Amino acid sequence: MKRMKLVKRFFAAVLACMMMAAGVAYAEDSSGMSEGSGGDSAGSSAAAAVAGPYEITETDVECESHGLTLRGKMVVPVTEGQEKLPVAVLTHGFMSNNADMSDIAEALGRNGIASVRFDLTGSGASDGDYAETTFTWQKEDILNELAFAKSLDFADPENLFLCGKSQGGFDSAMAAVDCEEEINALILWYPAICIPDDFKAGRVQFTPFDPENIPEVLPIMGPFSVSRAYIEEGMAIDPLKDFAVFQKDVLIIHGTNDFVVAYEYAQKLAEAYPHAKLITIEGGGHGFMGDGLQTALSVTLRFV
Repeated sequence: MKRMKLVKRFFAAVLACMMMAAGVAYAEDSSGMSEGSGGDSAGSSAAAAVAGPYEITETDVECESHGLTLRGKMVVPVTEGQEKLPVAVLTHGFMSNNADMSDIAEALGRNGIASVRFDLTGSGASDGDYAETTFTWQKEDILNELAFAKSLDFADPENLFLCGKSQGGFDSAMAAVDCEEEINALILWYPAICIPDDFKAGRVQFTPFDPENIPEVLPIMGPFSVSRAYIEEGMAIDPLKDFAVFQKDVLIIHGTNDFVVAYEYAQKLAEAYPHAKLITIEGGGHGFMGDGLQTALSVTLRFV
């Protein structure tokens, strides 16, 4: 079991490196504002640029979902007294783990916002087999994580958020519909709204299959596989219709050079939601670095 978890983490890291690309500018569609930037500074300089007044603590946490244990991290700003804090539930993408959300968690924490981020079922250090999950399963993981967040002594129940990257954004948007009364807003970094179209075209990310003859189990990379039920459910979801019933504020951040999820998907999603703001990272790919990451973090902090 431990060996399998290490292998999953390795392949998640490899995939993240393959998919990362730099963002060099941004534009805010709602106002037409744009801001140029340059340089190749890494994520550490981006974190420094959005550093706030708070020290933070990070601890290991666990929560139960589907009778399994999900494992992750909790970041909490160090405050005086017993004040209630906003809490964000952060969700990683496909074949990844909670470490993918550490940049957002640190930025939020240093600016007074707590967060929890768990490995979804079958990912990272969490229990379970990814091939046994579906999108509904992952949505329920997030809802169970939200329940965990609400149970924290310091959590402000009136100030909760969902945030996800890539497929974690897809899953978070799906979950937001079911917990709209419990959260304030939704934050989506390059959400993988292309999933239904990709599946119908016969591919799960970069792995091809015959959509007319879907296998019971489709191997993806290393220990990761997906099931026929997972693919069929993904095909049946209509994000522009199913997700857009969410009536609260939505922030979408997407790069124009995203080769995994075309920028046009973000534009269509922003138009579908009744209260959405799309932030464009000019030149940004499926993952942000340097100034693109700094911009995404800064915009996220202003939004919450």
